[in-house]
This record gives sequence, C-alpha cells and structure tokens, in this order.
Amino acid sequence: LFNKYNLNNRIGLPVINKGCRHIFNQYIIRVQNRNELLNHLRQNNIGCEIYSSLPLPLAFPVLSAVGQIKKSAHVGLLTVPVIAAILAIAAQFGLIAVACSFLLLIPLQSYLILRIMKQHIVFRWRELFLALSKSAAVALISTSPAVAIIAASGFSFAIPVPAGIGIGLMMIPSWLGATWLVAHPAWSEIRNIAMPLLERLTGKELPQEGGGL
Repeated sequence: LFNKYNLNNRIGLPVINKGCRHIFNQYIIRVQNRNELLNHLRQNNIGCEIYSSLPLPLAFPVLSAVGQIKKSAHVGLLTVPVIAAILAIAAQFGLIAVACSFLLLIPLQSYLILRIMKQHIVFRWRELFLALSKSAAVALISTSPAVAIIAASGFSFAIPVPAGIGIGLMMIPSWLGATWLVAHPAWSEIRNIAMPLLERLTGKELPQEGGGL
C-alpha cells in the first residue's frame, strides 16, 4: 500500500535484506509528523503505539554514539557524592532504610541521564511519560497485593521465608493480569508464546483476541 500510493518519500519503512523475510510482529515506520499521525490513526480505531520511545538502559550506548562519553562520566561524578551522602544517612536507621533510599536514588540518576540525553536526542517529556505510563500501571497493579499484605502486617518486613515466596508467586498472576488489563505490549508477546502451548494441550484452536479495557 505504501508503494501503491507513493508514500515512500514521506514514510520511512522497515528494511528487509535481500533473500530474507520478516514476520513483522511490530511494523515500525518513521514519520516527521508522528503525533498528528498517531491522533489520526486512533480517531479511526487503528491501533498504534510509540515503540521503544527512549530505552533508558541504552543511555550509555546512545551517549557514546553521539560522542558524549565524557558527559556520561560526569553524571557518575555528580551522583556519587549525593548517593554516598544519602546512603550514609539511611544507614543510621538500618537496612530497611538503606533499601528504601533507592526509591529516591534511582529516579535521581534516571532524571540526570535523561537531562543529558535530551541535549542530543529530540524527545518531549510528555512523550516519555506516555510511553512509560502502561509499564508504571503494570508495576503498580502487580505489586498491590504484596503491599496490601505488608500493610496488613503493620508494615513489618520481618516476613518468614515461606510467606515471602508465597507473595512472590502471587505477584505472577497479578503481573499477567495487569499486562492484559492495560493492553501492555508485553501481553501480545505472552500470547504469542502461550497460545501455541495451550492449543497443543487442549487440542483446540483458541480465539485470537487482545487484552485491555
């Protein structure tokens, strides 16, 4: 269709090497007016998402690719004194306080890295938050049972090992349910793996319907 309507000069299509083929689990295109296209497709009930908008674990490779390794090192130098100070203060209140301090340290490091990356890669904070919103919802929903149990025990972290294992196992169905509920991209990958196995076990062809509200 892209070739038929001469859209190749306006839309960047996936490249298929000669002699190869692709299953296109995600058909990713590149356009200049991305937000306008997203709105148009969604208004016409065509499913679309920003795929891998900004993978934070690739921060160092990205900075290296744009020749900004020094700035990556600067982030480390800036955060080390802050991290050391926060950990030193938290250590005075015990191991649990040290563990909880990472709830502050990890967002701080992420923010500094993103600020530096934003100087070299064009993206909007709103786009980043929207791209992470479904993952945040999954994390919140899947951890809710564990948080509820800890709260019911008076926020005591002295949980017996069997109970801890039980809480961990309970979070698995919570995580699966959360990925379905918010229609997270991971849900389609889970279905691709699970459906053939379930069809072999049941001997029946199962309906191919997606998750989400």
